[in-house]
Amino acid sequence: MKHEATSHRVLLSGGPDYLDPAERTRFVDDLDQPLKLPCYGGHEHFVFAGSYEVVDGARVAVMRWCHRTALAE
Repeated sequence: MKHEATSHRVLLSGGPDYLDPAERTRFVDDLDQPLKLPCYGGHEHFVFAGSYEVVDGARVAVMRWCHRTALAE
């Protein structure tokens, strides 16, 4: 039996101020996998914090910023 992939709506918390507030809510396939966003010559990393907040009346998982890495040359 095949299972459809479940997307989780998440809120990105913390990190640099240059991240667009409109893009801080997004969907991910797996809360157990860190989210890596390309941004200004590097990657911003977020991990599931185990907590939830209400955004636009819906319960969403919170992924907190943990670190930045530079792009390999």
